[in-house]
Amino acid sequence: MKMLILPFLISATSALACQVQRIGSVNLAISHSTESTVYYNEERTLPNLPQFRASNCSTAAMNGQFLMIALGPEVVDYEDTVKGVNFTKDFGYKRCALSGHPFELANDHEVRKEKFHQDWKLIQSCLELTVEDEGHQPLQLPATQPGCEVKRLSTHRMSFNGGFCFVKPYYGTSYLLKLQIKKECQNTQTFAALGIKNLDLFGAINLYLAGDATGNSGSLKALSNLPIRLSVNPQADLIPSSDDYGIEYPTFPESWSMPDIHFGSVSVNPLGNGLVQLETQLLVNNNCPKVCSDKVCQSSCDYAQPVIAEHSLYEKTQGRLELITSWYDGGIAPARFQGFIKGIGFEVAESLIEDGKTYVIESNMYDPKYDYERFKKRIQSRLNTIEQQLGRISNSSIPTIQEIPRIQVTRELPGISTIPGLVFERPLDNVDRAVDQLRSYLSFKLWPPYYSKVCNGSACAVIKDPMLTLKAEFKVRGRSEKKLDLEMLSIKRDSYIVPTYEMNSLHKLEIKCE
Repeated sequence: MKMLILPFLISATSALACQVQRIGSVNLAISHSTESTVYYNEERTLPNLPQFRASNCSTAAMNGQFLMIALGPEVVDYEDTVKGVNFTKDFGYKRCALSGHPFELANDHEVRKEKFHQDWKLIQSCLELTVEDEGHQPLQLPATQPGCEVKRLSTHRMSFNGGFCFVKPYYGTSYLLKLQIKKECQNTQTFAALGIKNLDLFGAINLYLAGDATGNSGSLKALSNLPIRLSVNPQADLIPSSDDYGIEYPTFPESWSMPDIHFGSVSVNPLGNGLVQLETQLLVNNNCPKVCSDKVCQSSCDYAQPVIAEHSLYEKTQGRLELITSWYDGGIAPARFQGFIKGIGFEVAESLIEDGKTYVIESNMYDPKYDYERFKKRIQSRLNTIEQQLGRISNSSIPTIQEIPRIQVTRELPGISTIPGLVFERPLDNVDRAVDQLRSYLSFKLWPPYYSKVCNGSACAVIKDPMLTLKAEFKVRGRSEKKLDLEMLSIKRDSYIVPTYEMNSLHKLEIKCE
């Protein structure tokens, strides 16, 4: 396969080239205390394991095409950008490191590589994707599978545990796909014996049409993307859980454990049409000490956590601050993530930012769930505007949060024209599906939980307003078509849970790659 690190952006194919049932996203939570699995969607828990169909593959059968079914984890870089979904188990990325950061330990290349392999261990050890041909003929499989290990269950059924598999459709084929948790992963002891360390994983099941089953096809057509989330409920004697309604719900840590946050960058960039964009990247570290008992170790940072702030822009005149505007921005830090949360920025009139004047951006973090709900409302408001432009939309893939501002400008998600091996026949469908999936993603009511306290290592405190304040004071020295020249005058951090400081410049951060 020429490109198996594939993004979420996909396109519709011609009628009868295999139609895939859309079910939103699949979410699975393992409860070791009850040795059970909880399946849930945006609104509620589900009584049955997730399943969906791929059918009406007549055109694909006539063209001699194969259906490629792929299951793998998301891969994230230092800038909270999802590079794509990996289906090969090969961490073939550049050796990069973040330099100039203030954290005690760094997530260098080897740390990121180990997490990647742990993601794969969780998938291969605990997830099983079953494919059943509901037609009148036996399930047709190539003799050689270059990207997966197939377990033949019967003449019409097979299963595999991650990677990419090929099946050969015929006229009248209807495939039923089911994703489930293996029973051995529902037991604490056997789970620990497997050596699994990751407890919160994002990934996807992607379906493609391929010209052959060699794994080297230059012709792939994307059919569908099904985002998945697999988490393990925290063990009660190790990590107290929030919102624990019983065995029918997924649970997450009650403490928010990544307050050591800094400004990564502050910039003002011209957009044209009399607008500029305010961008405040946050430098975060979702790593914290583990608690162990009977060879089982867990930490709150083994789970994704929201990182949202209320940002306010002030003009400073003769020592007085005059509020210009405020907004919520941020993102989601995946488990054990270290790097930048970029957010989506905020547009204001260019006339509000004048050369020679001094401004202050103040970023306050109050309650993580409260801030996240306000941010969701902002995103959903923008999605409503996009929907009005596009008409009724459907559900299949998710863009990263920072791509949202570009959707309504281009009506086409970034990057799709440069991806080798994929054919996008109708780019507008990518926007339809990506926007709808993002709406689905932001509408989850079971995450994030209500956090009762904030912790910095072993030191914890009750959450009160605000728990963290960052301030950047700067003067506008000039501007060009690409950016405004900002002179940083001071950078401050105030908090009751992490050390405060004042500096005259931002941290000199750089991502260095070999």
